[in-house]
Amino acid sequence: MRIGLPARARGIMLLALALATIPGPAVGWRVQAASPERPSDETLRGIEERGRQIASAFAAVAKGRDLLARQGEGVTPPDKVVAIEDRAVWRVSFLRDVSDEAAPGMPRQGTLIVAETEYSPISEDVGPLRAMAPPRPAPATTVSYARALGVAEQAAADRKEAPPFDAAVIREKNGTFTVYLQARPQAASTVTFGRDLVVHVAATGRQLVSIEPLHAASTDIPLEGRPEGRPTLHVHPSMDLPTPTDVAQVCGHASIAPHLVMTPHFIFRIGDRGALSYLGPNQPTGAEQPGAATPGRVP
Repeated sequence: MRIGLPARARGIMLLALALATIPGPAVGWRVQAASPERPSDETLRGIEERGRQIASAFAAVAKGRDLLARQGEGVTPPDKVVAIEDRAVWRVSFLRDVSDEAAPGMPRQGTLIVAETEYSPISEDVGPLRAMAPPRPAPATTVSYARALGVAEQAAADRKEAPPFDAAVIREKNGTFTVYLQARPQAASTVTFGRDLVVHVAATGRQLVSIEPLHAASTDIPLEGRPEGRPTLHVHPSMDLPTPTDVAQVCGHASIAPHLVMTPHFIFRIGDRGALSYLGPNQPTGAEQPGAATPGRVP
Protein backbone atom coordinates (compact mmCIF):
# COMPACT_ATOMS: atom_id res chain seq x y z
CA MET A 1 0.00 0.00 0.00
CA ARG A 2 1.49 3.35 -1.05
CA ILE A 3 1.51 6.11 1.55
CA GLY A 4 1.61 9.72 0.34
CA LEU A 5 -0.20 13.02 0.08
CA PRO A 6 -3.60 13.12 -1.61
CA ALA A 7 -3.45 14.36 -5.18
CA ARG A 8 -5.05 17.72 -4.33
CA ALA A 9 -2.61 18.37 -1.49
CA ARG A 10 0.37 17.47 -3.73
CA GLY A 11 -0.91 19.88 -6.38
CA ILE A 12 -1.24 22.76 -3.93
CA MET A 13 2.27 22.11 -2.60
CA LEU A 14 3.79 22.10 -6.09
CA LEU A 15 1.93 25.33 -6.99
CA ALA A 16 3.19 27.02 -3.84
CA LEU A 17 6.77 25.97 -4.60
CA ALA A 18 6.49 27.28 -8.14
CA LEU A 19 5.10 30.64 -7.02
CA ALA A 20 7.84 31.01 -4.43
CA THR A 21 10.46 30.96 -7.19
CA ILE A 22 8.87 33.78 -9.20
CA PRO A 23 10.89 37.00 -8.70
CA GLY A 24 8.93 40.01 -7.55
CA PRO A 25 9.05 43.52 -9.01
CA ALA A 26 11.63 46.16 -8.19
CA VAL A 27 9.83 47.54 -5.17
CA GLY A 28 10.34 44.38 -3.17
CA TRP A 29 6.92 42.69 -3.59
CA ARG A 30 7.03 38.94 -3.12
CA VAL A 31 4.34 36.24 -3.29
CA GLN A 32 3.66 35.31 0.32
CA ALA A 33 1.47 32.78 2.05
CA ALA A 34 -0.29 35.62 3.82
CA SER A 35 0.04 39.29 2.88
CA PRO A 36 0.02 41.77 5.75
CA GLU A 37 -3.33 43.19 6.71
CA ARG A 38 -4.21 46.60 5.33
CA PRO A 39 -3.45 49.41 7.78
CA SER A 40 -6.32 50.57 9.94
CA ASP A 41 -8.09 53.86 9.37
CA GLU A 42 -6.81 54.94 12.80
CA THR A 43 -3.21 54.36 11.66
CA LEU A 44 -3.75 56.39 8.48
CA ARG A 45 -5.42 59.24 10.41
CA GLY A 46 -2.41 59.36 12.74
CA ILE A 47 0.00 59.66 9.79
CA GLU A 48 -2.24 62.26 8.14
CA GLU A 49 -2.52 64.42 11.27
CA ARG A 50 1.21 64.32 11.99
CA GLY A 51 1.94 65.12 8.35
CA ARG A 52 -0.28 68.21 8.46
CA GLN A 53 1.41 69.24 11.70
CA ILE A 54 4.83 68.96 10.06
CA ALA A 55 3.64 70.90 7.01
CA SER A 56 2.37 73.73 9.25
CA ALA A 57 5.72 73.88 11.07
CA PHE A 58 7.62 73.98 7.77
CA ALA A 59 5.35 76.75 6.45
CA ALA A 60 5.52 78.75 9.70
CA VAL A 61 9.32 78.86 9.61
CA ALA A 62 9.55 79.53 5.86
CA LYS A 63 6.99 82.34 5.88
CA GLY A 64 8.48 83.74 9.06
CA ARG A 65 11.91 83.92 7.43
CA ASP A 66 10.42 85.65 4.39
CA LEU A 67 8.73 88.20 6.66
CA LEU A 68 11.98 88.87 8.53
CA ALA A 69 13.80 89.38 5.22
CA ARG A 70 11.19 91.96 4.13
CA GLN A 71 10.59 93.81 7.39
CA GLY A 72 13.47 92.96 9.69
CA GLU A 73 15.80 95.86 8.96
CA GLY A 74 17.82 96.56 12.09
CA VAL A 75 16.87 93.25 13.77
CA THR A 76 19.78 91.29 15.23
CA PRO A 77 20.37 88.33 12.87
CA PRO A 78 18.98 85.13 14.44
CA ASP A 79 20.89 81.86 14.52
CA LYS A 80 17.82 79.69 15.16
CA VAL A 81 14.17 79.92 14.12
CA VAL A 82 11.66 77.71 15.92
CA ALA A 83 7.92 77.33 15.41
CA ILE A 84 5.92 76.23 18.46
CA GLU A 85 2.32 75.08 18.14
CA ASP A 86 0.10 77.17 20.39
CA ARG A 87 -3.56 76.22 20.04
CA ALA A 88 -4.76 77.43 16.62
CA VAL A 89 -1.53 79.21 15.61
CA TRP A 90 2.20 78.60 15.50
CA ARG A 91 4.41 81.03 17.39
CA VAL A 92 7.55 81.71 15.36
CA SER A 93 10.54 82.87 17.43
CA PHE A 94 13.77 84.23 15.97
CA LEU A 95 16.51 83.40 18.44
CA ARG A 96 20.13 84.24 19.03
CA ASP A 97 22.43 82.49 21.49
CA VAL A 98 24.67 85.17 23.01
CA SER A 99 26.26 82.96 25.67
CA ASP A 100 29.69 83.46 24.11
CA GLU A 101 29.19 87.15 23.28
CA ALA A 102 29.22 88.59 26.81
CA ALA A 103 31.91 91.12 27.55
CA PRO A 104 34.49 90.16 30.19
CA GLY A 105 33.06 90.57 33.66
CA MET A 106 29.45 90.83 32.42
CA PRO A 107 26.81 88.15 33.11
CA ARG A 108 25.91 85.77 30.29
CA GLN A 109 22.46 86.22 28.85
CA GLY A 110 21.94 82.87 27.11
CA THR A 111 19.32 82.70 24.34
CA LEU A 112 17.50 85.88 23.34
CA ILE A 113 14.39 86.46 21.25
CA VAL A 114 15.18 89.09 18.63
CA ALA A 115 11.77 88.98 16.89
CA GLU A 116 8.50 87.06 16.83
CA THR A 117 5.43 86.48 14.68
CA GLU A 118 2.54 84.01 14.41
CA TYR A 119 1.54 81.71 11.59
CA SER A 120 -2.07 80.61 11.06
CA PRO A 121 -2.63 77.30 9.22
CA ILE A 122 -6.17 78.49 8.45
CA SER A 123 -5.16 81.65 6.59
CA GLU A 124 -1.79 80.13 5.60
CA ASP A 125 -0.08 83.42 6.40
CA VAL A 126 1.92 85.13 9.13
CA GLY A 127 0.97 88.13 11.21
CA PRO A 128 3.04 91.29 11.76
CA LEU A 129 6.67 91.05 12.76
CA ARG A 130 7.42 92.11 16.34
CA ALA A 131 11.04 93.16 16.67
CA MET A 132 12.43 93.12 20.20
CA ALA A 133 14.38 96.27 21.05
CA PRO A 134 16.34 95.32 22.97
CA PRO A 135 16.17 91.53 22.52
CA ARG A 136 14.69 89.79 25.56
CA PRO A 137 15.54 86.46 27.22
CA ALA A 138 13.70 83.53 25.69
CA PRO A 139 11.34 81.52 27.94
CA ALA A 140 12.58 78.11 29.09
CA THR A 141 10.12 76.29 26.81
CA THR A 142 11.37 78.13 23.73
CA VAL A 143 14.98 77.44 24.72
CA SER A 144 14.17 73.71 25.00
CA TYR A 145 12.77 73.70 21.45
CA ALA A 146 15.88 75.46 20.17
CA ARG A 147 18.15 72.99 21.98
CA ALA A 148 16.24 70.03 20.54
CA LEU A 149 16.59 71.49 17.05
CA GLY A 150 20.31 72.01 17.60
CA VAL A 151 20.75 68.41 18.80
CA ALA A 152 18.90 67.12 15.72
CA GLU A 153 20.93 69.26 13.32
CA GLN A 154 24.19 68.11 14.91
CA ALA A 155 23.10 64.47 14.73
CA ALA A 156 22.33 64.92 11.02
CA ALA A 157 25.74 66.54 10.48
CA ASP A 158 27.41 63.60 12.24
CA ARG A 159 25.73 61.30 9.70
CA LYS A 160 27.15 63.46 6.88
CA GLU A 161 23.62 64.47 5.87
CA ALA A 162 23.80 67.64 3.81
CA PRO A 163 21.76 70.69 4.85
CA PRO A 164 19.81 72.86 4.30
CA PHE A 165 16.83 71.19 5.94
CA ASP A 166 13.29 72.22 6.59
CA ALA A 167 12.72 71.40 10.26
CA ALA A 168 9.65 70.68 12.39
CA VAL A 169 10.06 70.36 16.16
CA ILE A 170 7.11 68.57 17.79
CA ARG A 171 6.72 68.16 21.55
CA GLU A 172 5.10 64.84 22.39
CA LYS A 173 2.61 64.27 25.20
CA ASN A 174 5.34 62.67 27.35
CA GLY A 175 7.45 65.84 27.08
CA THR A 176 10.07 64.48 24.66
CA PHE A 177 10.76 66.05 21.26
CA THR A 178 10.44 64.60 17.78
CA VAL A 179 12.29 66.57 15.13
CA TYR A 180 11.64 66.01 11.42
CA LEU A 181 14.36 67.14 9.04
CA GLN A 182 13.51 67.29 5.34
CA ALA A 183 16.31 68.07 2.90
CA ARG A 184 15.41 70.78 0.43
CA PRO A 185 15.56 69.85 -3.27
CA GLN A 186 18.50 70.82 -5.44
CA ALA A 187 16.15 72.63 -7.84
CA ALA A 188 13.34 74.92 -6.71
CA SER A 189 11.15 73.47 -9.48
CA THR A 190 10.99 70.05 -7.79
CA VAL A 191 9.85 68.53 -4.51
CA THR A 192 11.79 65.77 -2.77
CA PHE A 193 10.34 62.63 -1.24
CA GLY A 194 13.08 61.05 0.85
CA ARG A 195 16.34 62.47 2.20
CA ASP A 196 14.46 63.00 5.46
CA LEU A 197 15.23 62.09 9.05
CA VAL A 198 13.26 61.65 12.25
CA VAL A 199 15.19 62.52 15.40
CA HIS A 200 14.04 61.81 18.94
CA VAL A 201 15.38 64.08 21.68
CA ALA A 202 14.95 63.87 25.45
CA ALA A 203 12.56 66.22 27.26
CA THR A 204 15.40 68.51 28.32
CA GLY A 205 16.20 69.17 24.66
CA ARG A 206 19.84 68.27 25.35
CA GLN A 207 20.15 64.51 24.78
CA LEU A 208 19.86 62.60 21.52
CA VAL A 209 17.71 59.47 21.89
CA SER A 210 17.67 58.19 18.28
CA ILE A 211 17.99 59.24 14.66
CA GLU A 212 16.86 57.32 11.60
CA PRO A 213 16.00 57.95 7.96
CA LEU A 214 12.33 57.83 6.98
CA HIS A 215 13.03 56.69 3.40
CA ALA A 216 15.46 54.19 1.94
CA ALA A 217 15.63 56.15 -1.34
CA SER A 218 14.66 59.59 -2.62
CA THR A 219 12.59 60.81 -5.57
CA ASP A 220 12.47 64.34 -7.01
CA ILE A 221 9.15 65.22 -8.62
CA PRO A 222 8.62 68.24 -10.92
CA LEU A 223 6.14 70.77 -9.60
CA GLU A 224 4.78 71.54 -13.06
CA GLY A 225 4.38 69.97 -16.48
CA ARG A 226 1.90 67.13 -16.04
CA PRO A 227 -1.61 66.73 -17.46
CA GLU A 228 -4.30 68.05 -15.13
CA GLY A 229 -5.73 65.39 -12.83
CA ARG A 230 -3.00 62.84 -13.52
CA PRO A 231 -1.38 61.74 -10.24
CA THR A 232 2.29 61.85 -9.36
CA LEU A 233 3.86 59.00 -7.43
CA HIS A 234 6.86 57.68 -5.58
CA VAL A 235 7.77 54.16 -4.48
CA HIS A 236 8.74 52.76 -1.09
CA PRO A 237 11.04 49.79 -1.76
CA SER A 238 10.53 48.26 1.69
CA MET A 239 8.24 50.27 3.98
CA ASP A 240 4.55 49.42 3.82
CA LEU A 241 3.21 52.80 4.96
CA PRO A 242 3.46 56.40 3.78
CA THR A 243 5.49 58.60 6.10
CA PRO A 244 4.27 61.78 7.79
CA THR A 245 6.78 63.70 5.66
CA ASP A 246 5.11 62.29 2.52
CA VAL A 247 1.87 63.92 3.66
CA ALA A 248 3.71 67.13 4.61
CA GLN A 249 5.34 67.44 1.20
CA VAL A 250 2.00 67.14 -0.60
CA CYS A 251 0.38 69.64 1.79
CA GLY A 252 3.16 72.09 1.02
CA HIS A 253 3.09 71.54 -2.76
CA ALA A 254 -0.55 71.17 -3.78
CA SER A 255 0.30 71.15 -7.51
CA ILE A 256 1.62 67.57 -7.27
CA ALA A 257 -1.64 66.24 -5.83
CA PRO A 258 -3.12 63.75 -6.10
CA HIS A 259 0.01 61.84 -5.15
CA LEU A 260 0.30 58.04 -4.95
CA VAL A 261 2.60 56.16 -2.60
CA MET A 262 3.31 52.61 -3.74
CA THR A 263 4.65 50.27 -1.07
CA PRO A 264 5.54 46.56 -1.38
CA HIS A 265 1.95 45.53 -0.57
CA PHE A 266 -0.30 48.59 -0.74
CA ILE A 267 -1.16 51.71 -2.74
CA PHE A 268 -2.12 54.97 -1.01
CA ARG A 269 -3.37 58.33 -2.23
CA ILE A 270 -2.56 61.74 -0.71
CA GLY A 271 -4.82 64.66 -1.62
CA ASP A 272 -3.81 68.33 -1.87
CA ARG A 273 -4.72 69.02 1.77
CA GLY A 274 -3.06 65.89 3.04
CA ALA A 275 -6.06 63.56 3.10
CA LEU A 276 -4.54 60.06 3.15
CA SER A 277 -6.54 57.13 1.81
CA TYR A 278 -5.95 53.46 1.12
CA LEU A 279 -6.57 52.49 -2.51
CA GLY A 280 -5.92 48.76 -2.40
CA PRO A 281 -3.25 46.08 -2.63
CA ASN A 282 -0.19 46.58 -4.82
CA GLN A 283 -0.24 43.32 -6.78
CA PRO A 284 0.97 42.64 -10.33
CA THR A 285 -1.63 41.46 -12.81
CA GLY A 286 -0.24 39.54 -15.75
CA ALA A 287 2.95 41.18 -17.02
CA GLU A 288 2.17 44.53 -15.38
CA GLN A 289 3.80 45.44 -12.10
CA PRO A 290 2.29 48.62 -10.67
CA GLY A 291 4.90 48.91 -7.97
CA ALA A 292 7.63 49.13 -10.56
CA ALA A 293 6.16 52.20 -12.24
CA THR A 294 8.50 55.08 -12.90
CA PRO A 295 8.60 57.43 -9.89
CA GLY A 296 7.57 61.03 -10.40
CA ARG A 297 4.74 60.76 -12.90
CA VAL A 298 2.19 58.15 -13.77
CA PRO A 299 2.54 57.31 -17.47
